[in-house]
Amino acid sequence: MKGPPLKPNDQEIPFLSCLQWADLPHGFYGVEAELHNENYRSALENIARSRNLSGIFDLEQVHSADLVDLRDPLALSQFVESQTAPKAIRPKADGFLLSRSTKLGVGFAVKSADCVPVMLRDLENIAIIHAGWRGLAMGVLDRALEALTGPIEAIIGPSADSCCYEVGEEVIEALGRNGVYSSGTAKGKYMLSTSKSAAKILSNRCSTLNLEICTICSNKFFSLRRSGRVEGKNLALVCI
Repeated sequence: MKGPPLKPNDQEIPFLSCLQWADLPHGFYGVEAELHNENYRSALENIARSRNLSGIFDLEQVHSADLVDLRDPLALSQFVESQTAPKAIRPKADGFLLSRSTKLGVGFAVKSADCVPVMLRDLENIAIIHAGWRGLAMGVLDRALEALTGPIEAIIGPSADSCCYEVGEEVIEALGRNGVYSSGTAKGKYMLSTSKSAAKILSNRCSTLNLEICTICSNKFFSLRRSGRVEGKNLALVCI
């Protein structure tokens, strides 16, 4: 589905959310959240305050298919305790699995700057995923889908799209039949849609809303490809 109804929020720190998911607090944050590298943690705290959250937890993302499963109350309690300790070390993973029955007043987030943020939910569970082309190729979305049961809904957030994102043959080969792309500007080059590639993986397995916002050509989101360097991070957030 192209261009799902979005709700631009008028809060202190603007974000986008999908009207179809109004019952689950969430949001996609871009440059207005000011998540620059040098002040990322303080900006994250500002978002938490604006959403009345006691904290926001994230990960050391490593372009993998690994997820942190916090659906068990004990696992969640131990995670929160470890991550609120001084000098906490964030887990190396690329997504969270959460229970919709949990009510903690905290947020769980993944970062991106062209990669695909994906939110999934069924009647009992939530998954929030960071999926670059490597993660898509390694099966991070398949891993999340295996943990959920139908009916499953998904939102695909802002990411690099085929209007701007040129890649080489190694990327297309890694994605295989899941890659959605067109010819590039030279031989061996291709214009890849990361969001449509994610949607193809999810197709026939869940109901998917693709925001179809390209981070490279939209000045409302950070983009490594556009700037040539990591200036800051976009954030996908779910609150429980």
